[in-house]
Amino acid sequence: MVIQAKSSFRSYYSKPMPSPSKSEIDSEEFNALWDVIKTWDISVPEYYSGYTGGNGSHVKLLLDVLKPVLRNKRIDSILDL
Repeated sequence: MVIQAKSSFRSYYSKPMPSPSKSEIDSEEFNALWDVIKTWDISVPEYYSGYTGGNGSHVKLLLDVLKPVLRNKRIDSILDL
């Protein structure tokens, strides 16, 4: 008799972690965030269960949230506000 699991880990947590682009990896912001989180244990329950070491996907998630703030700061500095 063969017993199969109804769902695998991947299908239960079906949302894949985002991958950073080459330009994001090469950015100063990416590298600054990476330097901060690379030793952290991080949990992102929307994507997986448990904790894992910080990686590029975690940096990508942070960059996506910070992009509007970083963009506005650049605009302010260009306009000298």
